[in-house]
Amino acid sequence: MQGNTHDWKAGTVEIMTAGKGVMHTEEITEKTDVRILQLWLALSPGKRWTEPFFQKITLENVPALRTDNFEIRVYSGSSNGLISPMLNQTPFTLVDFSMKPNAEARQELPLSYNGFIYVVDGSMWVSGRKVAKEQAAWLDQNSRVTAK
Repeated sequence: MQGNTHDWKAGTVEIMTAGKGVMHTEEITEKTDVRILQLWLALSPGKRWTEPFFQKITLENVPALRTDNFEIRVYSGSSNGLISPMLNQTPFTLVDFSMKPNAEARQELPLSYNGFIYVVDGSMWVSGRKVAKEQAAWLDQNSRVTAK
């Protein structure tokens, strides 16, 4: 998330498991400059009636790796030796990469995962294809990413 408003601060990730038929809504009641990205995942049939569950991780509590060329923040799952403290009913990996021009980074995913990159700012090359600001690229096991 980018920007700040009420209880939301930049770099914060909230994970909500609705379970047991909980209906969910968000309302921003003040004029603000905020960017919120949402990812919705379906629970497996055996977990659809689980107890509702909410988690929040703030920027200062996100495991991070910083080098001269990039910063990696691991919000869910694992990356480059870092493991997020978040608990998920549907396993997924959520990693924020901030990269300098011409930097390369690697993210391994289980073969059973689907994956995508969403570019918030700048552009990247994913397996020879340019992905610009506010575009997404789907990943497969042969994907290679380079910041431009």
